[in-house]
Amino acid sequence: MSYVTITQIGGACPFQAEGEILGCPFYLRARHGEYRLDVVVPGACPVSAWRHPETCLVHLEGDDDTNGFMRFQEGMSIIGEALHQTWERWDMWEKKRRTPKLEEEQP
Repeated sequence: MSYVTITQIGGACPFQAEGEILGCPFYLRARHGEYRLDVVVPGACPVSAWRHPETCLVHLEGDDDTNGFMRFQEGMSIIGEALHQTWERWDMWEKKRRTPKLEEEQP
């Protein structure tokens, strides 16, 4: 299994990257002095993670001093941080997903 698969990276205004981290889709976008990266659960759309926060495993945002002309190395550094955080949260998400919901007891 690959830890990170990048299907697209690059561009200017916006700089964008897409792929998967530990099998979970991610999307990175840098424009107008800020960047945002979302990693979502498998099957969800990372581009619209802000509309469906319940699907988001990792959300990173910060300043982009290049105003959308981010360098490849900086994009890779942000993706690396997302890998680290996804790895930390993966077990928690898996346990939550696999834990059966108990029905409320009737009096």
